[in-house]
Amino acid sequence: MKCFLTAYRAWYEGQPGLFTIIKQAVINILLRMTRAYFPEPQQQLLPSRNINRYRYKLAEQFIKDNYQEPLTLEAVAERLHISPRQMQRIFKSLSGTTFSKYLEHIRLSHICKELEETGRQGSPATIDRLALLHGFTSANYLHRVFKRMYGITPKQYQERHRRQTMQTS
Repeated sequence: MKCFLTAYRAWYEGQPGLFTIIKQAVINILLRMTRAYFPEPQQQLLPSRNINRYRYKLAEQFIKDNYQEPLTLEAVAERLHISPRQMQRIFKSLSGTTFSKYLEHIRLSHICKELEETGRQGSPATIDRLALLHGFTSANYLHRVFKRMYGITPKQYQERHRRQTMQTS
């Protein structure tokens, strides 16, 4: 090996920095031995960078954090510095649904949780209050969206959940 020869020549010729050269050669020898004994794993392929997935995740987090506000596709797209059309395409391709459907789903899931909580406590939550707290423009709109999504009204959902809770208790 070249390392042995380098160390030997440095010693034989009495080169300046003799000990440093020999230390370097010994370190190189040890490194080569360990690499031969413990071969490095083959490099794994790095995940590809997908800017659309990154934008989708940012939009998703922004929506989850601000679902109570009156959000629009344009506002979220502006926040991400892209066009509304591009934002819509990203949502459609990565979530399989539209921006408005996704936003409605997030809002309705929070409303359902609150309906279940108020149903357990026995104090009825007014639909008007829930609609405004969770970003819907009116109780009528909440009523229409809820019925389209679940097939029942929010009040019926709350009553059904209250009955189920009483039966299991």
